[in-house]
Amino acid sequence: MLQVSRSGFYRFLAGAKARAVRQAAEAALVAEIREIHTGRKGTYAVRRAHAKLRGFGHAVNRKRIMRINGIEGRYLRRRKRTTIADRLAPPAPDLVQRDCHAGQLNETWCGGITYVQVGGTWL
Repeated sequence: MLQVSRSGFYRFLAGAKARAVRQAAEAALVAEIREIHTGRKGTYAVRRAHAKLRGFGHAVNRKRIMRINGIEGRYLRRRKRTTIADRLAPPAPDLVQRDCHAGQLNETWCGGITYVQVGGTWL
């Protein structure tokens, strides 16, 4: 009916207690990882959490438990510095005098520069 061997079935039954102990220990470890993670406002990623656990005396795989339980650290993106201003240069003159209303087409033009990250490069 189950299409398993008799010896495999009894081996499964014999290992039930060990599996329950291992799952309870892993649940306690996950609770400790979540406490470490939330204690630092979610900024601890795998490396820091692993170092903290090793400091507490736990020997665990570096990525496995956090990956299985969906715990991720926050990564701050580096800001892209697009303009380096020359402090000694005079400011550009305001030729429009802050009046951007045009009476007809092609009378007043305004423009700007926008940087967009496409893939790994900035355009």
